[in-house]
Amino acid sequence: LRAESSALAWLARADPEKIEAKAMSERPNETPSGCIRVVISDEIEVDMPVPEKEIDVGKELQRLEKQLNQVSALLESTEKKITPQFMERANPTAKEKILQKRDELAQQKVTISAQLEELSAKAPARRDVVAAALALFFAAPQARADVG
Repeated sequence: LRAESSALAWLARADPEKIEAKAMSERPNETPSGCIRVVISDEIEVDMPVPEKEIDVGKELQRLEKQLNQVSALLESTEKKITPQFMERANPTAKEKILQKRDELAQQKVTISAQLEELSAKAPARRDVVAAALALFFAAPQARADVG
């Protein structure tokens, strides 16, 4: 992660000098104040300092609504492909792949919907929006290719 700290800083628009890579055993249990913690995998969590800045709530709502529409359309398309006939005839690899894609898209839809609800209810701090975006970015790498 030390080698990737500049990329992580760029994604979060944070100061690369303040990003530290530590072993899981050395990290604090609580997220430090002014930081976001993103779980990348079972063994990797990233705490990044993010300065407080105002966000354009309207633009963020539009972006999330567009993303929700795209994910919903992909999910609907994927679900149409999962027919009883397909499930009988498809090889196990194809079945597993399309079911996994459906599950990932359904999870993305839930995540984006929750972000929309939270943003609609209140204007969250910039670090919360960045945390949600990074979580989505790291959670589903296939989705980046599918969802423009």
